[in-house]
Amino acid sequence: MTRVLITGATSGLGLELAKRFHAQGAELVLVGRKPIEELPELFCEDNYCQADLASPEAATQVQEFIAEHDMHALDVVIHNAAVGYYGDVRDQPQDSIKHLLEVNLHAPLALTYVLLEPLKAAGGRLVFISSIAADMPAPDYAVYSASKAALDGLARNLSVEFQGAFRVQVIHPGATRTEMHHKSGVPEGHFDISRFAAPEHVATEIIRAIYEDRFDVTIGRGNRILRFLGRHLGGLLEAIMRWRKRQKAKRHPNQLDPDTAVAETPEPLTQAAMRVAHDSTDNKHEQALDVTPASTEQDEQDNNQDKRGSSDNRAGNRADHAEANQAETNHAEANHVEANHVEANHVEANHVEANHVEANHVDKSDDTQVGNTQVSAENPTTENTANAKTAEVKNTQNHKKQNREEGVKEPS
Repeated sequence: MTRVLITGATSGLGLELAKRFHAQGAELVLVGRKPIEELPELFCEDNYCQADLASPEAATQVQEFIAEHDMHALDVVIHNAAVGYYGDVRDQPQDSIKHLLEVNLHAPLALTYVLLEPLKAAGGRLVFISSIAADMPAPDYAVYSASKAALDGLARNLSVEFQGAFRVQVIHPGATRTEMHHKSGVPEGHFDISRFAAPEHVATEIIRAIYEDRFDVTIGRGNRILRFLGRHLGGLLEAIMRWRKRQKAKRHPNQLDPDTAVAETPEPLTQAAMRVAHDSTDNKHEQALDVTPASTEQDEQDNNQDKRGSSDNRAGNRADHAEANQAETNHAEANHVEANHVEANHVEANHVEANHVEANHVDKSDDTQVGNTQVSAENPTTENTANAKTAEVKNTQNHKKQNREEGVKEPS
């Protein structure tokens, strides 16, 4: 018979895990704070150890209970117990921080230490129930998120240290429909818990994951996507949450100081949780002041729907405007590049043409000069002959003039 120890077994996910293991015929060891008189018939003196995991004596109490009932081997140990706190970390009291770390981190570590031998004896499984908040920005859940991240680190190292002795697993569920949200201080109506996964379903998936023997498991496809984004695109998620913070500050300027406000994003455990939180934030003041007469309640709902529609339209218009501006910018850049290209070609063409004209001018000048030289070289006597004829004519004219003066008649 399989023997299973579960912490935080008196409510929520722990209780659903206990019911399912019991239905499978497992022998249970259940740990919780509530008195046994307040618990269902599933709990009895032989399987229930009442212990406050925030107490330093809790690990010793569990160890003594196991020894008293001759449980020398444990097939499965599930560290399920956890507490949370919702709100600005600056407002969280020191006692609350200490209590949260004691339950979420110190208790699993101390219990693991005292349960090492029973786990080794059975070659069992040590299971840590973590959260996808360990890998994501989680405003308003800072200490809770940090405790789960530390739990992941503990599980990773134990899986190496005790390899071969027993198996170690860390399982990351998403937001679950339990009382933990109310106990953490989430305001009433802040988001619709009914949209979260049912604890019965999550418990079934956890048990299936335990028997698959995988070290790291995330429950739910949507949670796997969110966890992947948190691990590989954390900066993008942080930017989105900062944007949401600024938007809320604009919507409620009298309620939040933009410089100190914390984004009202619930624990980012599922996409549904984030979407519901966004919707409920818009309508929080209507829900908090639920005194609208029945005759006008439908009008208020219609007005809210119109407001959301107008907001969506404005967001769509802003997106279209941004897209148009981007297209115009790209077009202007293309024209600028084309103009530069044309201008460069024009300059280059002019430069080539100028070079061509200059070359022609040089060629023609050279040809003329060469031609004149060639003519002179080919007819060296032309100029001399002309000069001789001119001299002969002048001599004849002078001779006739002299004869007239002397009275000599020229022969006819």
